[in-house]
Amino acid sequence: MPRSAQGAVQHFSELESKAREAAGWFEGLQQQAKAAKSRAQAQVGAQALELARVYLPELSPEALARAERLTGFQGFRRRSPLDAMAHEEVVLKRRIEKIRQDPRYQDRERLVGRIGSLVRAVEEAKQMLEPFQAECQRFESLEGFLELVQAQYDTPEFHGKWWTGEYWKQWAQGDAICKALGMNDFGDDVLPAYRVAVEPRDYWRAAVAEKEKKVAEVHALVEEHDRALARIPNLPQLFLEESHQVLANFLSVADFGLLERWALKEPTEDRGIAIGLRTLAGLKAKENIFSEMAASGLGSLTNTLEERASRYGRKRQKYGRPKVAQRVVPDKELDLGFEQKHQRLGAQRDKTAALIQRIEAYDHYERFPLDNDPELWWVELSGGRPANALVPRYQRWFERRPNARPRLEDREAEVEDATAVAAALVSEGLEGEGYLS
Repeated sequence: MPRSAQGAVQHFSELESKAREAAGWFEGLQQQAKAAKSRAQAQVGAQALELARVYLPELSPEALARAERLTGFQGFRRRSPLDAMAHEEVVLKRRIEKIRQDPRYQDRERLVGRIGSLVRAVEEAKQMLEPFQAECQRFESLEGFLELVQAQYDTPEFHGKWWTGEYWKQWAQGDAICKALGMNDFGDDVLPAYRVAVEPRDYWRAAVAEKEKKVAEVHALVEEHDRALARIPNLPQLFLEESHQVLANFLSVADFGLLERWALKEPTEDRGIAIGLRTLAGLKAKENIFSEMAASGLGSLTNTLEERASRYGRKRQKYGRPKVAQRVVPDKELDLGFEQKHQRLGAQRDKTAALIQRIEAYDHYERFPLDNDPELWWVELSGGRPANALVPRYQRWFERRPNARPRLEDREAEVEDATAVAAALVSEGLEGEGYLS
């Protein structure tokens, strides 16, 4: 039904508001997906580190060879932690011996003990500094004093111009300072009296700093000695922990399927490593899915809705111009279908929020063998929902393989999963829908 220009303005104003509301929904979901990605990323790091501890339970040639055989990681062969540890031990022992030969270390108690000579020297210098510091503070605490000294006010080197406001402000400050100190003239009385105190104050300040530096050097030497001495017996554990982190960094981006095959072929291994690898692969899949949602799916939808809202805003302005005030606007120039789209977007918002929660809550990693294609984690994590524009990379993959389903080791769960997939294909509306924009 045709509308007046004012009616069209109201129509597009309402649509603009609804489009911005919907953009806000999906921007909020985008933030949820980003937060879920960050949590999954942290879990990937923790699981990779835990798995690294299983692959490398100790730091020995045999353990390093086993870890390389099971993971394919050759970094320990090129950069041996055992060689690095042995070298550091030599360096630490050499440094400890050198410190022990230093006269400052040998005389540390005499120098920096409770009544050490350097400690006494610091206290004596502070006592000499104290009266000059107090006298300087009498001047420096007055408002504007240090600024006048820096400007060389009331001396031949003062370059203030009488026609500037700053000149007269400084003059007033100088007079106020003279009055506060009970002196007659800033240049003739105040500055000479200040310099009598400031020169020895600065000298004793430097003396205190120099003597405190000598005390600090002795303390630093002792602390370095004690740290080195304490580190030596902990080197095996420290290097083992660092090796775990190096191996974990490799595992977090490894070919999980290949590593599972190697683990299952090992005659002395139980399924612990395989389960750990499946957990790591599942967490990595979560990280990838949430990243895809946030960066591509939800980000794209939010931008599309914002653009739609801007388009409605431009049309609202167009029909609000005086020159079209009497015009009748036909239905074809309106967007009569967005109200229903807005409702469907609301339903999609709820489903997406539930999907994010479902994926994040999943913890049955052990039933997903890693000879499955990594993309099949989508089916497992989502509960069988078809991949749509929410995750475009997965959507494209499943478009080329519409019947692809993961092989699961839990047969009962596999049947349940197949039923869930079939049900999802004919329900709930996520299948086949692109974004409603």
